[in-house]
Amino acid sequence: MERFFAKILPKHKAAGLIELGRPWNGIGSSLIMLAGAFLAAPAFPSTWTLLGITAVALFTYMAGGTLNDIFDVEIDKLNMPYRVSKQKGISRKEAFIFAIILFSLSSLISILLSVKFWIIILVYTVFTIAYSWPPISFVKRGYLAQLELAFTAVLLSGYAGAVLVLNTYQVPLLTLFAFGSLTLLFSFIFIIKDFKDVKGDKVGGKRTLALRIGVKNAKAVSVLGTLIFLPLTALLFNTFFNSPFFLVLSTLMFLALLYSEYMADKKPEEMFTLVRLTLLVFYLLTLYLSISRFV
Repeated sequence: MERFFAKILPKHKAAGLIELGRPWNGIGSSLIMLAGAFLAAPAFPSTWTLLGITAVALFTYMAGGTLNDIFDVEIDKLNMPYRVSKQKGISRKEAFIFAIILFSLSSLISILLSVKFWIIILVYTVFTIAYSWPPISFVKRGYLAQLELAFTAVLLSGYAGAVLVLNTYQVPLLTLFAFGSLTLLFSFIFIIKDFKDVKGDKVGGKRTLALRIGVKNAKAVSVLGTLIFLPLTALLFNTFFNSPFFLVLSTLMFLALLYSEYMADKKPEEMFTLVRLTLLVFYLLTLYLSISRFV
């Protein structure tokens, strides 16, 4: 997807900053946070609440994506040179300022919505920063990178949405179990993210699972995790929906994900794109059925 947007975005600083933030990926976090709100809400949330959730999740993700590009710029020269070339007009200082502005906007909107929500978003922000910022740099710590990314983008996002609408940290356990299972599913699926970046990751000192145990073994771990957690995730979310339609579509997505993982060592970039699109459809379906509970 990065290659596609690198081609279509115009070559000037504003577009370069957007490319740094990768909002097309941040949409997933917004959808998860909205789904968490709708699943927990006793009544249909206000428009301001929904817009606020969308903006907070998107801005925080974009800020984190910008930091990731700042600290991974040398690795990206090998892994994604088509992106680095678009960023030459943006200095490191300008990228940091852009990230700070996005984090600040996220914090401001969240505290206007709810103090409890704001505290969760501060935790979200800390984990987002820790993903890339040395010396923690979860991004360089093998499977921990996928697990930390999944925890932030899925479990913490869904929990934040639920906390906002309930105005309490005591979220129903079933909600936590559903998002927790989706978090683990995400972490296993995203192991294949590193298959296309083996060369640059090796030079950059990243200890990815693909480098530590080999691509084929990493693929086997990814498939095993999907076999366990996708059915569990579908069943847990279906306790809210009680929808045969959801189970049928989840099964089709299950097959698409397994195919992507099976082919990931042969067509890593294409299969990772298919994985992200499949997850996006799952998020949209989950949000749609969450909203349908109020219709």
